[in-house]
Amino acid sequence: MVNLEQVVWGLPLRPPPGEARGAGAPAQRHDPIELWGWLCNAIVPALLATAGTPWETAQQVGRDIEARGRHFASCGIAARDRLVAPLLDEAAGQEPAAARLWLRAAVLAVVRDGPLDRERGLGRVTSTDVVALTRAMTWPLSLYLALHPCPADDDHLEGVFAAPGAG
Repeated sequence: MVNLEQVVWGLPLRPPPGEARGAGAPAQRHDPIELWGWLCNAIVPALLATAGTPWETAQQVGRDIEARGRHFASCGIAARDRLVAPLLDEAAGQEPAAARLWLRAAVLAVVRDGPLDRERGLGRVTSTDVVALTRAMTWPLSLYLALHPCPADDDHLEGVFAAPGAG
């Protein structure tokens, strides 16, 4: 699988240090919210399809990751903590080691759980690909969550993380 971290860090979000911008040229900036959607709906499916996942399934996994990220970002602080708590032990062995343990657990909840884990169980995505994808999506998810203020209700759950029949 292509190294998604290299793809993400290679995006022109800002000029490399020391690189001058052209005189009068507007700074090219990408909205990080749009970046999350683009990564989930274009890059993730392309990487999974390259690794052998059927295209329709790869698209479904990407859409699910985007939605789970949106829903997680809309949860309150206490709710987010409750959602990641059962994943903390497992997250301790996840990469990147430089990321906070809480963030690595959040990535497992958002990226790995759901259709991606189901596809791994069915043998259509390898465990190596799942590990590579969860690692690569750590920093994009961190940025995405940082841009979403938590709701006033500290214990608010949203979407796929809410109780059945709610959200």
